[in-house]
Amino acid sequence: LFLYTDGLTELLNSQQKMWAERSVIKVILKNTTTNPQQLVSIMSRNYKNYQGEAELEDDVTFIACRII
Repeated sequence: LFLYTDGLTELLNSQQKMWAERSVIKVILKNTTTNPQQLVSIMSRNYKNYQGEAELEDDVTFIACRII
């Protein structure tokens, strides 16, 4: 289960392009075998790389958990 606020999908880079929901889904699908902690680290690294030097305009909050 991966939950997030709109700040993750509305993240803008320095060219003012939005990261968008498809980017979040792409990261999740590429990492289906990782544990929740790893997924959070990978997602953080990906959105920070996309953001670059641009300032955050909204909060970015997300959580991953495995349902057993």
